[in-house]
Amino acid sequence: MVSEPAYQQQAASMAEAASLTGAATLAPRVLGEPDAIYVTGAAQGRLTVDLNSSRAIMRAAGVDPGLLPDSLEGAVVDVTIYPMVAANWTDAQISLMQSDSPLVDYPDDVNPVVLGEALLQLLGMTETEASRLAASIDWTNTLLFPVPENAATFSEVTVQGSSGLALSSLDGTHTALMWQKDGRVFILEGTETVRSLVRIANSLR
Repeated sequence: MVSEPAYQQQAASMAEAASLTGAATLAPRVLGEPDAIYVTGAAQGRLTVDLNSSRAIMRAAGVDPGLLPDSLEGAVVDVTIYPMVAANWTDAQISLMQSDSPLVDYPDDVNPVVLGEALLQLLGMTETEASRLAASIDWTNTLLFPVPENAATFSEVTVQGSSGLALSSLDGTHTALMWQKDGRVFILEGTETVRSLVRIANSLR
């Protein structure tokens, strides 16, 4: 981390959270008011690529390490994360995080779509699925968090008219959706099925 979040505080309502972040803040209409809302300030991070280690991980996962070009060695990726709102519904065991889409600054000679395709394959998608989905994502405004393939399955879903990723834990106890819309990124998590989470996500207003 280059700079940690400047603050974290609790908000009394989604309207107050929107005022604190300066951005429109949505909530699922079908869940009512959240039990707790937290607002976290902006932060900045930096990733320096170790090419040999990255290729070794891909090779072990059965993914072509050649997707990562030689120019990635020592490459620096700077990330700006904007203020985030996290809302929790205790009884429903559901949480929603939302923020303006992060700014990811890659070196000029790095194609972020190729990196995105490699990451999606690491998450368990086929080469064809990863290639198609990677081409539809703006990787300069998207961060994906690597989750071991033996811990979850991934699939593509449509949320609010946009392509998104659905995660389902192998033990069936946890699901999550991640999608972008109108310059915002959303992560909805809970113990519901993927289908139920999509229904909840589509009710955001």
